[in-house]
Amino acid sequence: MKKVIVSGLGKMGAQLIKTIEQQEGMRVVAIIEPIQEIPFYKTNLKQYPVFKKAENAFKDHQADVVVDFSNSVFTAMLAPLVFKAKMRFVVGTSNLSQKTIALIQTASKKHQLGCVIAPNFALGAVLMMHFSEKAAAFYEVAEIIEKHHDEKIDSPSGTAMETAERMIKNNPKPFKSNVSKHEKVANARGGEVNGIRLHSIRLPGVIAGQQVILSGEEEELTISHNSIGRKSFMPGIILAIKHVFSHDDYVFGLDKILKIN
Repeated sequence: MKKVIVSGLGKMGAQLIKTIEQQEGMRVVAIIEPIQEIPFYKTNLKQYPVFKKAENAFKDHQADVVVDFSNSVFTAMLAPLVFKAKMRFVVGTSNLSQKTIALIQTASKKHQLGCVIAPNFALGAVLMMHFSEKAAAFYEVAEIIEKHHDEKIDSPSGTAMETAERMIKNNPKPFKSNVSKHEKVANARGGEVNGIRLHSIRLPGVIAGQQVILSGEEEELTISHNSIGRKSFMPGIILAIKHVFSHDDYVFGLDKILKIN
């Protein structure tokens, strides 16, 4: 039986706990919640101990893997503790800095413990990024529109940034971007990364979605994906957990596990 510690008791963490309860050969043993101060978290099936400090959770509960959906500041502090405790790491926290990603990669390789970081765990979103990257080689104009719930603290999303970076790498020519001569509202054309315009929408009731629009001579190609609920992320997270159980490598992006590149 593989033991899991869930870090971050937000909506994603809560859904993940319920999902793991339905998995054979896998169970949650503890929860880390750095913001709320609660002793226990209860589902319809079980009650779990909740720790504010990771050190206390690791002292009382040895696990095989820690799955983190907390926040970027806490993730940076958590990573060294996870590997020091000889546990594997799956990270879905958004807004990670390149410094934090490099720190996690270095620690994973040093301790030879499997780790997966993914900007998005929805299988459809991973395919959307893959198709956008491939299509980018044939177009010179592209814009990305991403939408998330209004509690998301960063913009553009990690998925949008990863999509843009992959498209840029796969295009031998620089992307072209229209610049309005008369911009009536500042930043009405969105942000810009190497010629790709990025637009972030934040609305209550929305989970996550993204459109990549590529334009050519008298044609338009739109590649889109929407997560209607947080259950859409669960199959990808479970795949990542199973991967680190059986591999000691560091992986960035679920596409590597799906082997679609």
